[in-house]
Amino acid sequence: LLEVSQLDDATGKTLQFLLTEVDLPAILLTKIAQLLFEKSRYALALPGFAILQKIEPSVLQHRLHHADCLNMLGRFEEAEQQYCAYLAEAPAKAPFVLVKLGLTLGQNGKFVEAEARFREALSINPTYLTALLSLGELLVNQTRYDKAELLAAKLLQHHGNDHRVLALVANVFTQLGRY
Repeated sequence: LLEVSQLDDATGKTLQFLLTEVDLPAILLTKIAQLLFEKSRYALALPGFAILQKIEPSVLQHRLHHADCLNMLGRFEEAEQQYCAYLAEAPAKAPFVLVKLGLTLGQNGKFVEAEARFREALSINPTYLTALLSLGELLVNQTRYDKAELLAAKLLQHHGNDHRVLALVANVFTQLGRY
């Protein structure tokens, strides 16, 4: 069952039943929840990660997957709470989780907080591409082109060959009227 390449509705429902109704060992629960997650079946995986958080609270990865599921389902407030809880419990702040939190905040219209999380990630790793791109996109979306231009220069310096960087830089210069 765990080796399926295609996950049809019946198989997904069977796996969800196993997650929620059968007393399985944590290792098997983890495999099922991860499979559902990898197959983009977030609504089915969500209860599994919630259960895993209760039976293995020290495994922070379960909280992170739970937050990712909530985020993918558009449940941004709950995802925000889970990302914050992860960051509070993690031994060191992980830039990628700060970026996930920033993206979730941005999707929920909390742009000031989103920017703060991107900048916090960059304070830990100043050349972190995903944080730089996320901050750049936020600045462009807020029509803060002067700040976006400064960021574009930094992006070009560190990641000038990345197509996403070039697309963002082109967008910034187009918005500034400098084709």
